[in-house]
Amino acid sequence: MSKLPAFQFYPGDWRKDPGVQSLDYHDRGVWFEMLTLMHESEQRGKLILNGKPMSIDCLARVLGIDPLRANATVDTLLSCGVASRDEQGVIYNRRMVRDEYAREFSSQQGKKGGNPSLVENYNQPGFLYAMQRSSDGKVKIGISQNPTKRLYKVRYTLKTSVEMLAVRHVQDMGKSEAEQHQKYAHRKDGEWFALTEEELFTLISTLKGNDKGKPTPSSSSSVSTTTSKNKDNGNGNGSSQPDTCDTRILSETVGIFGMREQADMNRLLAVHMKESGRNVNQAIEAMTGRWEEYQGRAPSLEWQYGSSYKFFMSGNWDKPELWPRKNGKNSEAEARWAEYQAMKGQDETE
Repeated sequence: MSKLPAFQFYPGDWRKDPGVQSLDYHDRGVWFEMLTLMHESEQRGKLILNGKPMSIDCLARVLGIDPLRANATVDTLLSCGVASRDEQGVIYNRRMVRDEYAREFSSQQGKKGGNPSLVENYNQPGFLYAMQRSSDGKVKIGISQNPTKRLYKVRYTLKTSVEMLAVRHVQDMGKSEAEQHQKYAHRKDGEWFALTEEELFTLISTLKGNDKGKPTPSSSSSVSTTTSKNKDNGNGNGSSQPDTCDTRILSETVGIFGMREQADMNRLLAVHMKESGRNVNQAIEAMTGRWEEYQGRAPSLEWQYGSSYKFFMSGNWDKPELWPRKNGKNSEAEARWAEYQAMKGQDETE
């Protein structure tokens, strides 16, 4: 076992532990000395000497106290639940044993593949994402169970603008990430990739593709859409025969990945389709376009919603006139938005 120069000690836990606080100062001091012995033990966290449980007499000699007092102190530690003793009679500290197990486990997993979390992500479903930082245009290809939370964390860490380019649900996060990393290995720069425009287009197309990597439509990610085919419902009134369409693309496009939140978005989408008369594709385009508009106008707003989910659940997502402006208007932000819209229109006509 490798030597460690120190062990973790939490003063708050020490002060709040009722077992420790029930000890007198002598027993408390003896227990702390025992912790240092356990840390140096051949089996970290356990009071062992030469492969055997350390005897009370030996402990008394090491600590320089009377054997009778040492025996009384050990009895108190066990009865108060501060220390534990296993079937072999070894006195041990539960937390130190758990910490040592976790350290050894992490070390073994690291030998198998570096980051233990990456090893655990194999054969696990989740999301494969691509995000781009504005400072140099480099792209991060990663995996997460919650890409939105991951995006916010990257933004907070880098203190710069980072945008999510595309997200895709995959059945094996580790394998999917490894494939993309290997594909663009020649462009790797640390944790980011310096991709060409063509490579970036290919990556985004892959993540937004409609192949088997995309989640199967289900009740939590689908919505009934109205078609022109009518069917009598038996009451003499025409009712629309529904088509089922995977609408998770709406939630993922605007950065919403929680199952409950996606279900709320699907209900909102159904309401919007009913009120506007749009089909599912038109409604998705309208809603994503409104979120895009909101982000473009954000600098001119008095306050902003913390997430796209809060924006859509506000009830004002399709009412720009109700978005709170700074001093009524921000000409610079409005000019940037108008310029963006003009460029977008030009791209669509080319």
